[in-house]
Amino acid sequence: MRRKIILNIYEAFADQLKVEHQKPLLDENLQFIITSLNKIDPIIEEIISAYEIDILSLSYMEKEMEMHIKFPEIWKMQLQEAKDSIASIKSQIIDLETKHKVNITEIFKNYENQKLSLDDFSKIV
Repeated sequence: MRRKIILNIYEAFADQLKVEHQKPLLDENLQFIITSLNKIDPIIEEIISAYEIDILSLSYMEKEMEMHIKFPEIWKMQLQEAKDSIASIKSQIIDLETKHKVNITEIFKNYENQKLSLDDFSKIV
């Protein structure tokens, strides 16, 4: 699901900035989109890549049980730092959304709703 949100963000920018691409956007077509977007505004790819790295980092840290058990306070601090970094990058993406008139907020809302429903399901089980 994390990869899907990244692809959706790239696709939203590509659609708005009129970069031709195959739909749905797949990993195989992503390099062409990134190259094309870099020609228009190199900051787009830089910020989206940072967002993806932070999401992966948070995902790893959430699953890091050894750190969680041995150093719970440090683990919580690192989790919070990762969440804060993601929030900061999200706001930068939203700034790009305004600059390029792209509807990224809706993608974030859909992702959060899906994540919430999966979390709700895991509580039931």
